[in-house]
Amino acid sequence: MNEVSLDPYVLGCASALCLLTGILVGLTPAINVVRRDLRPSVQEGGRGIAGGAATVRTRRAMVVTEFALAVILLVGAGLLGRSLLSVQNVDLGFRPQRVLLVALAPPASTAPAQRTGFYKRVLEQVESVPGVESAGITSELFLSGSAAQVVIAEGDARPVSERRQLRSDELTEGLFRAIGTPLLRGRFFSDADGPNSPPVAIINEAMARQVWPGHDPVGKRFKLGSEDSGNPWFTVVGVVGNMRRQGLEKEPIPQMFEPLAQNPPGGRFFSSERLWLNRFRLRGRFRLPCVA
Repeated sequence: MNEVSLDPYVLGCASALCLLTGILVGLTPAINVVRRDLRPSVQEGGRGIAGGAATVRTRRAMVVTEFALAVILLVGAGLLGRSLLSVQNVDLGFRPQRVLLVALAPPASTAPAQRTGFYKRVLEQVESVPGVESAGITSELFLSGSAAQVVIAEGDARPVSERRQLRSDELTEGLFRAIGTPLLRGRFFSDADGPNSPPVAIINEAMARQVWPGHDPVGKRFKLGSEDSGNPWFTVVGVVGNMRRQGLEKEPIPQMFEPLAQNPPGGRFFSSERLWLNRFRLRGRFRLPCVA
C-alpha cells in the first residue's frame, strides 16, 4: 500500500487528454454552427420547427445520459478513495517500518539437531551489528492460505463438529519484538523453552476467542488432531495481538506459534528491526555477518 500514489507523468497525460477532449468537443459544434446556413430552415416553416424540436430532444437525452454516467464515475471514484483510506488505516498487528526481511537457509549438510544452534549463532551475530535493536526467525510472515485442522482443548466437553482454520508457525523469542506485535497476556518464548522442555505455544487473540471464549487461555492445554491421537499437548504461555498476514482486507485467522528450538525447520526467514540506522541507507554495501 506504500506504493499507491499519484504519478506526476500519468496525472499530466490525463490532464492534457481531458483538456484536448474538451477543446475538440466544444470546437466541433461551433464550427458546424458557423458553416450552417439558417435561411433554408426558416423558409421550410413548420417542418423545420418539427425537425428542430426532435434535435433538441435528442440533445437533451444525450446530456442527461452524459450527466448520469458522470455521476456514476464520480460516485465510483469516491467509494474507491474511501475504501483505500479505510484499508490504509487498518491495524496490521505488526510494524513493517524499518524492518528488513532476509531469506535464510542452513547449509544442506546441517543435521536437524544442529539447526537450532545454527539459527542461534545467526541471531547472535546479527544482533551484534550496530543499529540492530532486535532480531528473530520465523517460518513465514505473509500467508497465502492455511489448512483446516481439528483443535482439541483439554477439559472441553463441547463436541468437535468441524475442522477449524488454523495456522501454525515456528519462531524464535525475538520475532515478536522485532516486528512489534503486542503481547496481550502471558509471556514471550524464552531460552528455557528448549527441545527437552514440555511443548509450549503462543496463540493470537482470534484463536483465544474461538477456543476459550470468555476465559484466559494462558496455562491451558490443547492439541492438534483427535484427542486419542499421539500428537503432543501444547501449553499456552502467551497471547499476542492479531496479525493480518493474509491481506489487509481479510479478517485475521486463528494462529499458533511454536518455539523454533522445539521444532527446528529446514529453511526460515530472518527478520530484524531498525536496520536502517547507519546501515539500511547503504543498501548494496551492507553485508550480513557470515555464519560458519
